[in-house]
This record gives sequence, C-alpha cells and structure tokens, in this order.
Amino acid sequence: VEFQEPEASRNPPSFFQTWPVGMHHHMAYRCESLEQLHALREQIKAYGVAISKVVDHDFIHSCYFTDPSGYNLELACTLRGYTDEEYDLSILDRQIDPSENAHAASDKHGKN
Repeated sequence: VEFQEPEASRNPPSFFQTWPVGMHHHMAYRCESLEQLHALREQIKAYGVAISKVVDHDFIHSCYFTDPSGYNLELACTLRGYTDEEYDLSILDRQIDPSENAHAASDKHGKN
C-alpha cells in the first residue's frame, strides 16, 4: 500500500488511547502464520521503522507501526475464532470508560 501526497499526522499521541468518533484508527494486514508475522516484523524493523513487540491478544497476535504518512498499521495472525462469550454486538454501542485506557500514556508503541 502506498499513500500519495502524505499529510502531517493528526493522530492522537498514543495508538492505544480513545480516538475521536469518525477518525480512521488503523488498518490491519493478515498474516498466514506466526512465522510470517515475525518475519515481516523483522523486515520492517530492519528498515529502521519503529514497530511494537508482538502482542498476544489470546485469539490473535499483532504488532503495530506507523507508516511515513502517519497511518497506523497492524500485522496480525488469527489463532482462533471468537467464542460465544466474546461475540457480543452490544459492545458497539458502549462508550469506553477513560480508566480502561489508563495504560495509554505509558504504552511502548513504536519503541521496537
């Protein structure tokens, strides 16, 4: 993916904090295996791009980085589908409590 005529990023200072409604948060690219995820992460890191460590979200492993245009990108490898308990459409209407993002000020996104 190439973004033409990049503009200065208007992203919030932390990848993991609450973002304004209607703002594009990130795009995820699916890897076929954990090996591919780790290989792509190392390739991105070798080019000097700051990229997070691989995060284990239980059902998916991901790492995050920002492209030169300021877009947040994710590499992800799905390990399993959602369980019945995790599949809850009511979450779409829920407002995030600020305390749920208490880690945002100290996250290490982009610190390799």
